[in-house]
Amino acid sequence: MVNRVKLGRNLVIPLALFLLSLPSNLWGQFIEPPGGSDEVYENYASELYKSYSQEFETIKHYDDFGNYLVEGLDVFELEQRRPGVGRLIKYKYYRNYFNNLVISQDTYKGFATSLIVGDAVRTKFTSLTLDRSRLNGVRWDGATRKNQFTILGSRLSSPIIMPIEQDLQVTSISVSQQWPRYLFGGHWKTEVGDILKLGATYLNLSQIKSEEESKERNFLKGDVTEAEPREIYLRFTDDSPESDWGALIYGPPSAILTYEEGNVRKRMAIEAIPERETTYPLEVNGEDSFVFTYPIKWEEDVVAISVDFAAVVANDFQISAAHAYAAGINPDSLTDNTFFKVYERARGDVHDQSNKQVVHIRYGLDTGISIYGIDFQAYLGGLEIKGEYLINTRHSKYPLLPGDRYTEKSKAWYVHLKTRQGPFTLGGEVFRVDPDYATSLDIYSREAYLSPYSPASDTSGGVHDWLVDDNDDNDRYPDGWPFWSSGTGDFQSLFYGRNGWEVWNPENPKPDAGIFPGLDENNDGIPDDDQNTNNIIDYYEYFMMYYRDPPRFDFGDDWNNNGIIDSREDDVKPDHIYDPDLKGHHLFLSLRPFRDMDFTLGRIRQEQIAGGGQNFINYGKLLYKLDFPRYGKVQLYHVTKRVQDDIPNPTFQFPEGPAGFISFTQSEFTLDPVLMRNSVVHTSYVGTQFLGIRGLNVENNLKSDVNRMRTTPYHEKATIEYWGGVHKIDYNLKPLPRLTISPQLKYRWEWEQENLATEEDETLRHQYWVMPILRIDYELTPRTIIRAGLQGDPFFLDDKAFMHRYRNKLDPSESQNARIFKAMVTQAADYFGYKVYFNAGFEIQRIRFLEDPDKEPDYSNIWVTVLAGW
Repeated sequence: MVNRVKLGRNLVIPLALFLLSLPSNLWGQFIEPPGGSDEVYENYASELYKSYSQEFETIKHYDDFGNYLVEGLDVFELEQRRPGVGRLIKYKYYRNYFNNLVISQDTYKGFATSLIVGDAVRTKFTSLTLDRSRLNGVRWDGATRKNQFTILGSRLSSPIIMPIEQDLQVTSISVSQQWPRYLFGGHWKTEVGDILKLGATYLNLSQIKSEEESKERNFLKGDVTEAEPREIYLRFTDDSPESDWGALIYGPPSAILTYEEGNVRKRMAIEAIPERETTYPLEVNGEDSFVFTYPIKWEEDVVAISVDFAAVVANDFQISAAHAYAAGINPDSLTDNTFFKVYERARGDVHDQSNKQVVHIRYGLDTGISIYGIDFQAYLGGLEIKGEYLINTRHSKYPLLPGDRYTEKSKAWYVHLKTRQGPFTLGGEVFRVDPDYATSLDIYSREAYLSPYSPASDTSGGVHDWLVDDNDDNDRYPDGWPFWSSGTGDFQSLFYGRNGWEVWNPENPKPDAGIFPGLDENNDGIPDDDQNTNNIIDYYEYFMMYYRDPPRFDFGDDWNNNGIIDSREDDVKPDHIYDPDLKGHHLFLSLRPFRDMDFTLGRIRQEQIAGGGQNFINYGKLLYKLDFPRYGKVQLYHVTKRVQDDIPNPTFQFPEGPAGFISFTQSEFTLDPVLMRNSVVHTSYVGTQFLGIRGLNVENNLKSDVNRMRTTPYHEKATIEYWGGVHKIDYNLKPLPRLTISPQLKYRWEWEQENLATEEDETLRHQYWVMPILRIDYELTPRTIIRAGLQGDPFFLDDKAFMHRYRNKLDPSESQNARIFKAMVTQAADYFGYKVYFNAGFEIQRIRFLEDPDKEPDYSNIWVTVLAGW
């Protein structure tokens, strides 16, 4: 009994301590829903009521280590899993609230950093590596006093381009891809003392397969599109179809198929099937081609690893290959073949069989490229040196997962030197860019995804990705880009398409639409040849034509000898400092005897490594500019050059016409006639401006080109002469403080003729314009101006009147007289912090063609516009 009492006493204290240690909510616990015991009355009489968010659905965000970041919303997400499907998501807030650009910046103890996510991020490393005006992706920049770096990444396939002109109504745009193509890389630059700047670049562009991961896959080298060949086609063409000699084939190329059967590698020969019966050696010339077909053995237990070809060829050959693969589940039903990839080209334009050789080709599709190298700038006393050295590694693979991989390397490099000693400047450059060096990648893709937010739908077929834009006018939009016509039309050819953003759209005008290289002298972001941004070239638009002239009336260097000033060319090539397949040097010596005069002697030697063309120039150049304050200026320019240039340089050019409605969307692809194969060319320009009388402006410009062509296999001895002139005078008269009267008169003419040694002379161009203009500006109030203009005689349209005239001596049907009247009122106002301009007016045009008086395209226009700015 006593023991029991002691036991009970001994249990009291531990039991009491246990009960005290229990959570307090165990005491008197009620049977209620959670939170029922915490009822609190809410009153909003003195505390502001907070409504539920109608626009933002915020949540708390943590990183992958559990660290709290922010309470907010999703904006952008890029994810790539292996294995798994990569996805890119852009939420509506990315477009609607951040305008497709998010920037984060930070600085700490001399280190500055910036993170950028955007749809159009201007990005340039060097012109031979990366130069994109609208990179869609992510970049991280950092800088210290002596070092700078950039790291970037972009999914080039279906990158989701959100239209900035309209808000996004859906929650987000998401695109997932099984075969994405990624660009990533970086650039680093450092300063060594005050004399040397060093830079290093690495870039990788490749296609990967998201859903699978195996030892056969490689993120850097890329994954091959799995399109198992059933037939391979080997095509022979003339590498220079414009020449008189082509390629020689000495017999059907041999082919060896390597395959695995039961984990054992075996080899077998494949018989070539020519496209037609023929004899050897076979010559392929001009636009002709010859194709051999090789059927590939296919069995369920047989896995092809590689196919190797050997061909005996000579002269100016080009060898390309493509293949057809099974369509769907039927192994006997073949698709259209992939695009032809060029594997081998002859070095030079050979025609004497001196380069007879055996060419070996390993068949595969491209999967990726890597570009890496260094650049430098040095200042040693009075010597300036800069250069760059780059290696391009191109990866390809036989189109099966276990197929063999191949790697090809090409190089590009250049060095510039320049030194000044007194009035002399001595300089030079030496360079070489291999034929296979490219800042682009052509992939055969089987991704079949259509997206309205991508620049082009990636369907089964060729896809062209590039790292360097063709952006000759250096604005926010590339001029265009090459593309493969996938699935329809001639899908075996790489086409060039003009960028739709460069096309003027009246409903959505762009500030720098149109492609006018080198024509923004006032740096206002508006092309000088379309200053009023109405899609009509100013030198063909009434009234505006007084201030502008076609490019051929201007002067400047033309070192590729296609008749277009180099700074004004709109070509179809990436903006590399040197084109691929080119090597050579340039040496020059300049003398500056006076401050405004430069005289230069130079020598240019350029040769195509594979193409066989050349551009040899010896030249002398004089440039003299003299300004007379308050009186005017004089400009003199002359170049004499001895030229041997047979490399064509096509361009886009605007069509010619009298005046009116020639829009800059109508530029046409124009071939280079290659008129300086063996020539002595003299180009001269004289320009004067007189401002010695207040309110008076008198300008006279004269230009001449004389091309003395020597006999070549392409043309006989001849001389082509061009003369053109612009003469104008205008005077600003102010009879009243608010009234300005401006009479203007301009005469523009040009004449071109070819003088042949054995035939009659031929006039190539002969036309002139007479432009009498009267303008009146009246300030009704300090903010309201009335403007009116008359171009041509106000009463008559015949030749006796003082008319606007255009005469074309070669095509009189285009000759015409015209009368144009335009009036407008402009009023400026301040409205809620904005500067608002109202512009209303009307225009009447009357045109009479001399040979067809009934053809009178009269025109009238009434407009009202409202502009708002800051």
